[in-house]
Parts: sequence; C-alpha cells; structure tokens
Amino acid sequence: MFIKLCARVPRITLVVFLFELVAGTCIGEEYRNAEGHFRFQAPPNWVRFQPAKLADTKRNARNPDGMIHEGFEPAGLMPAFDGFAFPYLVVIEVRKPLGFFVTYDRIEHELNTKFREEFQRGAGGNGNLGPITLDRGKNRFWAEFTRPEPNGLLVRGKVFGFFGKENFVMLVCSSREREFAANQASFDGAADSFRFDEGYEFKPFGGERIAYIVGFGCAGCCCVLSIGIGVGALIYFLAKR
Repeated sequence: MFIKLCARVPRITLVVFLFELVAGTCIGEEYRNAEGHFRFQAPPNWVRFQPAKLADTKRNARNPDGMIHEGFEPAGLMPAFDGFAFPYLVVIEVRKPLGFFVTYDRIEHELNTKFREEFQRGAGGNGNLGPITLDRGKNRFWAEFTRPEPNGLLVRGKVFGFFGKENFVMLVCSSREREFAANQASFDGAADSFRFDEGYEFKPFGGERIAYIVGFGCAGCCCVLSIGIGVGALIYFLAKR
C-alpha cells in the first residue's frame, strides 16, 4: 500500500516527505528560555516532564538559589521494577553574573573548590563528583557523577555547566549506571547544542578588557572599582548551590 501511494506522489514531494520523516526522528524539541537568553536541543523523542513530576522535582531540590526550569525524559518512559524512571535531564539556572573581572583560572579554581563542595552538599553528601573538565573554547565545563540510592541502585550521570554574561546554566543528566554508556550520546548531544543568545555569552577578563579599561581612562576604572568595593574579591563565580 505504501509503495503504491509513493508511486502517485511527485518525486520532489516524496523526497521532502522522507527528509522530514527522518529529520523528525533525529531532532528533538528545542527548548528556549527567553529571560535567561539560552536554548538547547532535547534528545530525539524526549519530552518534557509532566507538570506534576516537574513540581515534585522542584519541591525536592536542595538548591534554593537555582531555578529548575524544566525536565526531559524519553517519550513513554515508565518506572522500572525498582520504582525509578531513567534516564532524564534537568535544566537549572542561577541568575547571577560572574562579574567583570572573572578569569578562566579563577573559574577553574572555583569549580574544584566551592562548586565541588556545594555539589556534594546538594547531593546530601551521598554523591561522588569526578574530575571536572573546563572547556574554555566553549565556555562550559562537564563532570561525571555517581550516586547510590538506598535500595542499592547506582545512578550515574553527567553535569554540564554553561557560563553566560548574566547567568549560569546547568544540564544535569542522570541514568542507571548500567545504561549510562547507551545514554551518553543523548546527553552529549543536548550539551553540544546549547547556545546563549548573541550578546549574552560570558567573556573572561583578559587583554581585550584591559584595553577597554585603559581606553576609557581612570573614570571608567573608578566606576568599576566602586561596584566591586565590599564584594570581597570583586567577583563571585558561582552562587552557592
């Protein structure tokens, strides 16, 4: 029946139809956050959390400064015999600027001190965060983590962090340990598609910004310093939790 139908359809129309059919199975929903000025592509055939599940996720989060915007999971996903539904990813935003004087060296230090400490605290002291990789070219970092559940289930996942001019966004991706390898491509694909809107990307302090300060003279420097006074080291890389 399908072959007979195709024979009656003009060749160009058939090509477009097949392309859209294949593309629809290869491209997931694009999530956009207008206020946060960022977007990313969800994995193919993944859907947003149901409202009740999203509300429950927000209620149980140990992250008062972070806004949980959305969660995604494979379409039709049902809890397994252990009562858990994996895999999934959660979108978290901290809406605080990194600061004018932030450098990548400072970020790397904070990731391996404050962020690691706060991650462990947010996980209730029951998680293990692996080595943190900072990708300066893409303004992001990533790290794998594991977390044992009380029933013996071992959760393995990957957290991606993205630096914007006015905020910091994380994609926290979780899976059963034994299924992590099969889900890793979906997690990485979502992270690789992440973008801030033009003009809202983070730019580290360096030669370009030093030239900017010199170009505007002492008045500009005083303005910047007056904002920094009383803030300690003039910057906060990552808000607690």
